[in-house]
Amino acid sequence: MMMMMMIIRMMMMMIRRTITYVMMFGLIMMIRMLLLLLMMMMMMMMMMMMMMMMLLKCTPID
Repeated sequence: MMMMMMIIRMMMMMIRRTITYVMMFGLIMMIRMLLLLLMMMMMMMMMMMMMMMMLLKCTPID
C-alpha cells in the first residue's frame, strides 16, 4: 500500500514537472514569435518610410 502511494506521488511529481517544462517552452516560443512579428513590423515600417522618401525625392518641388 505504501509503495503504491509512493509511486503515485512520484508520478504526480513527474507530471507536474513535465507540465511546468511545457509551459516554460510554450512561453519561450510565444515570446520568440512575438519578437519575430515585431521585427517584421519594424522592417515593413522602414520599407514604407524608404518608399515615401524615394517618392518625395522623385517628385519635383515647384
